Amino acid sequence: TERFVCPYHHWTYDRQGRLLGAPRMTGSSGFEQDTIALHRFRTEVWAKFVFVNLDGEAPPLGPRLQALDARLAHYPTASLTTIAERHFDCDWNWKVMVQNFAKCYHHLGSHRESAEPWLPADSAHTEEFDPSYVLTSVKANEAAFDASEPYPPSISDPPSDGILVLVLYPTHLLVFTWSAVYWMQVFPVDAHRCKLSAYQLVDPRTARDPELRSLLETYFAEFIDVNEEDMAICEGVQRGVRSRFASAGSLCSLELPLKRFFGYLASRLRA
Repeated sequence: TERFVCPYHHWTYDRQGRLLGAPRMTGSSGFEQDTIALHRFRTEVWAKFVFVNLDGEAPPLGPRLQALDARLAHYPTASLTTIAERHFDCDWNWKVMVQNFAKCYHHLGSHRESAEPWLPADSAHTEEFDPSYVLTSVKANEAAFDASEPYPPSISDPPSDGILVLVLYPTHLLVFTWSAVYWMQVFPVDAHRCKLSAYQLVDPRTARDPELRSLLETYFAEFIDVNEEDMAICEGVQRGVRSRFASAGSLCSLELPLKRFFGYLASRLRA
């Protein structure tokens, strides 16, 4: 847009936040149009995502993600386009959502008939990088794929033999697959609820092909189906953590991402 118009009194601002006009304010005591502007906030763009820092005190994001940039260099994230999205109101805490997303251990249980045959939990490997994020690679089970089925061209070069699961703390969640990138945006509501938005990002050339686009839409529906399995689990976990009998359990070796996430939370609580 070229202008921002307040729906209340119709004050109008330009893209730099400067006040362009205010109806009937001429001559009003204390009104000086040149001194009025919208608040400015620090922003940074990473992989086409716009990050906003509200207090202005956070260290720059880019330098902390250099190792991640190198690891993801063969994915053209900045050139992808969004072709599908879904939005959910969730009756669980945002931390429950992030914990569930970060690990593959639960493929053995909640996804034993959906994701586990394709992406076995035992093939997950948590990579060593920066404390700003945790990245897990999961090798696909080639035997589970039907060679006769059509597949969209790979968006990675060289083609990926699995997926990457990224948690960029605190709530930026991405899954990199061979045909698309799936972005999950988490908005905390209160101590017991959050909002979740899921998006499918694909190569624009693939999106323009009707047959391939239809196939990608099927993939997104399957991605949502898997996440709805997670949602049922997360709702149960939220009930469990509120129980007076709840206590911490032992972590599996496949849950290293949770150890990293708990370390992040502890560092923020100490800050």
